[in-house]
Amino acid sequence: VSWVRRRGDELHLLTFGIHTYSSDSRFSLDYQMPNDWRLLLRSATERDVGVYECQVSAHPPLIRIIYLAVSVPRVEIVDEHGATAGDKFYKAGSTIELKCVVSKVPHPTGFVTWRHGARMLNYDTIRGGIR
Repeated sequence: VSWVRRRGDELHLLTFGIHTYSSDSRFSLDYQMPNDWRLLLRSATERDVGVYECQVSAHPPLIRIIYLAVSVPRVEIVDEHGATAGDKFYKAGSTIELKCVVSKVPHPTGFVTWRHGARMLNYDTIRGGIR
């Protein structure tokens, strides 16, 4: 059994039998007897998107193809004008409005947690619990 990655017309051998041949150490094989050959990829990134094949040396050869999609969430903090918030300085006593804009999340939870240092801010107060 081998795992390969297809990039255009090129095939890149990742594993063959119980051996890993990829120069990328994030790839490894988890073999469970008698016939479970799992390709493992740690810390997947957008550059890992593509077609992967599990090939079984038989007559005729058996090939199973899977397309890997990787979603990388995007988080941006914007100010009251919708501009990306960087380091800003405000006068003491100023009211500050920051929004957390989350996108590219396949299964959104609906929860965003704001923290000030190690303390979680409170949504139930006008100032979020900051003094």
